[in-house]
Amino acid sequence: MPRGFGGGGRHQEHDPAELARINKLRSSRQRFRYFQAQWRKPRSSQNDAAESPASAGRSHWRRGLEWLRPLRRGIILVFVLGFFYTLLDAGWPILIGWMINVVEGAGDQVPILGETSARHMLTVIGLVALATVIASRAIGLLRGVILHQLSLRVAHHIRSSLYDKLIHLPLARLNELKSGGIVARLSSDVDHTANLLQQAVVSPLSAIMRLLVVVSILLFYSWQLTVISLGLLIVLALIHHRAVGRIRPIYRSSSRDRAFIDGRVAETFGGIRVVRSFVRETRERLDYGLGHHTVLRKQIWARLLLNLYHSFWDLLLPGVHLTIIWVGGLYVLDGSLTIGAIVTIQVLSFQVMTPVMQIIQAMNETQRGMAALDRVSEVLDMEEELPDRSSAQEAPRQVTELALRGLAFRYPQRRTHRDDVTHNPMGEPHQEPEQHDQWVLRDISLTIPGGTVTALVGASGAGKSTLVDLITRMMDPQEGCIMLNGMDIRDLRLRSYRSLLGVVSQEIFLFDGTVRDNISYGNRDASDAAVEQAARQANAWEFIGALPDGLDTFIGERGVKMSGGQRQRIAIARAILADPAILILDEATSNLDSENEQLIQESLSHLMLHRTTIVVAHRLATIRNADQIVVLAQGAIAAMGTHQELLQQGPGHPYYDMVQRQELLS
Repeated sequence: MPRGFGGGGRHQEHDPAELARINKLRSSRQRFRYFQAQWRKPRSSQNDAAESPASAGRSHWRRGLEWLRPLRRGIILVFVLGFFYTLLDAGWPILIGWMINVVEGAGDQVPILGETSARHMLTVIGLVALATVIASRAIGLLRGVILHQLSLRVAHHIRSSLYDKLIHLPLARLNELKSGGIVARLSSDVDHTANLLQQAVVSPLSAIMRLLVVVSILLFYSWQLTVISLGLLIVLALIHHRAVGRIRPIYRSSSRDRAFIDGRVAETFGGIRVVRSFVRETRERLDYGLGHHTVLRKQIWARLLLNLYHSFWDLLLPGVHLTIIWVGGLYVLDGSLTIGAIVTIQVLSFQVMTPVMQIIQAMNETQRGMAALDRVSEVLDMEEELPDRSSAQEAPRQVTELALRGLAFRYPQRRTHRDDVTHNPMGEPHQEPEQHDQWVLRDISLTIPGGTVTALVGASGAGKSTLVDLITRMMDPQEGCIMLNGMDIRDLRLRSYRSLLGVVSQEIFLFDGTVRDNISYGNRDASDAAVEQAARQANAWEFIGALPDGLDTFIGERGVKMSGGQRQRIAIARAILADPAILILDEATSNLDSENEQLIQESLSHLMLHRTTIVVAHRLATIRNADQIVVLAQGAIAAMGTHQELLQQGPGHPYYDMVQRQELLS
């Protein structure tokens, strides 16, 4: 990936010819414009899923309406309150018109008070108008609070369902989505979806109801002025729609550029050691400034258009007022309308503007919300991670044998989702048909007796990690099976089977919490004494006791406040406390100095005692005493036996050559 802004933001796959074109773009400005152009390319549909967009949209709408079903009582209440709010809000302009008629001396135009003095009439109408305004605002406030709560409840329900689905997706699917795509779906996509259900269902219906009530009142007063005022207001609404259509893409493009820059910044500071070692600080600063200059120009242009739109709006709005007063004045002179009626029509005409703008806004928001609903539905429609069979049973608590029978596996080809890293609100998700790469594992047959230690060795890419993923059921093989005590692990409940497993890997992941939280992660009910005992067995208690707050010390994100050896020992203590029946050590001692390696080997000896253990090893010195060593090469078992048995095969055999390279041959 070229420098400049090429490494952050939206992920894309480039063919060699395209990469060559990118590399020829010498300047940062050219590269930045190149990647901007990639954002604006229309998406290809040749690999889209078989389901048509129309049918997919209908199914997504059905799902959205299902989310609203539990809230139907609240939605009905919102409509009822909206109806009364509309009546009251349309009532006070009528009362104001009557008050003006009373002051003008046209009290006979107020039919409900009969023979009443003007002063008393004015007082009564004024009090009723004031009460009407207060009541309408109170009902409007209550309606707004209920509507906001409904929207939050919908968002909470969608977010909970989406999180539950995401946490049970296969690893391959999660790798396709990537962390940025997952966060975008859980945050902005959920918010846009909840807003869509409000903007596309509740708001338009409420706006139509309000529009019908107000227009009916206007027609009662004067159909001629109603047509004139509606025509002018519709012109204003169309101008607003046109202006928003011009300005919003600029802001959206600016937001994409900023997200692209932010991704590049995160990458730069994540690899700050590389940046400094290659003395690229100046180049990174220039690229950062260039990106922000591009964003600045777009924001200035958008603000200029917005100011022009506001100026045009401020010019036309008084024109609507003047037109209604001018034409209405002619009707007053003819005696067909009163001044109070003109004032009422004037106020109600601008009440029409609110529902018209709501309908236009709903149309705009629906476009963005539908894209978010599609992305949320895309995840919800994915198959969950290895669902249990209907006849699945609990896993046995004691392991007598773990057997691999004719395993073969190959990964699906990676699918690229262009919207997963940088969130594009107008993007349309696509799904490519699943294809497979070449076999990663072929005909793997192996028996691991309970309570023994089995080591997996081999060069990078030999299939060790894939085999571990199959044993832990992160995925299932395309051929063959894994048997636990004679039972296919696919016939066992997944959660029950995984509760037998404990994994300590080279890349330790610690959560942003306390030492206690991380050690007890697999056993939240463990007592303080059990946590301390696990820490002692992992040779971690000495440094834990020296921490400011002991077990209650916060270790920072990913355990950043701990050294590599300390993180490793906390992970071992976590595995000890979980008390797994099957222990998997995935290069748990690599990348450690000799002192830490010795401490961790002592910790592992406690952990491995009387357990079925599978060790993925790079340093062969750590597995010399294994009960059996399995040598993998190009996805197949090349040799198997004890350390001495494999050495006796002599030069030219994989294990012997590996030992010789590591200078362990005695």
